[in-house]
Amino acid sequence: MVYQGSVLCGMTVLGTVAILSRWEGIGYAWAIVLTAVGSVFVGSLRSEPLSVLMRGEEEEIVPIGWKEAIKLPVCASLGVCGCYFLVTTRWKAWVQTAALGYFTVIGVIGVKFYISSAFQPVLTALFKAQYRSTWKLPCTKPLFIVFSWSDVFTYLLASSLGVSYYLTKHWLLNNLFALSFSIYAIESTSVGSFSTGAMLLTALCIYDVLWVFGTGVMTTVVKELDIPIKLLFPKVQGDIWTADFALLGLGDVIFPGLIVALAYRLDCFIACKKERKGLPKYFLAGLIGYFVGISGSFLAMWTLNTPQPTLLYISPAIAICLFLTAVTNGEAKAIQTYKEE
Repeated sequence: MVYQGSVLCGMTVLGTVAILSRWEGIGYAWAIVLTAVGSVFVGSLRSEPLSVLMRGEEEEIVPIGWKEAIKLPVCASLGVCGCYFLVTTRWKAWVQTAALGYFTVIGVIGVKFYISSAFQPVLTALFKAQYRSTWKLPCTKPLFIVFSWSDVFTYLLASSLGVSYYLTKHWLLNNLFALSFSIYAIESTSVGSFSTGAMLLTALCIYDVLWVFGTGVMTTVVKELDIPIKLLFPKVQGDIWTADFALLGLGDVIFPGLIVALAYRLDCFIACKKERKGLPKYFLAGLIGYFVGISGSFLAMWTLNTPQPTLLYISPAIAICLFLTAVTNGEAKAIQTYKEE
């Protein structure tokens, strides 16, 4: 029930943020900050099954290792350079069409998954029967399919949202798909340990500074590709809605979110080991650090009037908050030794 509750809570909060930003209840920057923090919160709660306490003896996860943490920014740099070359040439229209179709299909699958997760008790009560079918194509093995009318209903609902997004590219639908990507990445991926997480964020900070400060490559790619790899909120000037959007790349949500989720699972581990109940202090510290860091990046952007490498602010903020919490509680060793392998 905690996983269903977290999705419902997340949907409610994020929907409220979108409505308030639409009617100028909050500024676009705060809307992005609260949406990003909300997705990290939901993804972290849903990541509990990755904990060593929740996994069965035969079930294992393969966390991100230090080699992958170093390779990731290199591969991302190659990908960004490739996309930059394509979007600045006559291939832009082809790349946009292919990428839009791909992310729309993946977004439909993600939205269907979270709709089913959030409303599972209702859907189970309405559509109890399950159906089994076998498909056999020439020269292939039989394909066994198990489905219910709840699957059909949720796929139709998610597909209607996908078609609407493909045709309109509306920013709210963009955010819906982007959030499904980020929450799933946070809840299903483990960095293994805080040392690996620190290495990953450090490498990505260098990557962020290089492609945001050093060149205009990152900014160009994110703005030119109209696909759900970013959170969008339209800017308002007085009573006029402009065509300009404030944006936040999903990397600035997912990768810090992996550290916050790891902190949440550390809280679960400590609470079980010491049979102690109370607030998840490391999770709250990580969440506060993320909020402070992302808010600081927007403040710096307003002050300097230039795009900012968001991870340069988020990474130290999370690290400082977690370190101070560990030192204050005399549990610095817990941060150093906790591993998920």
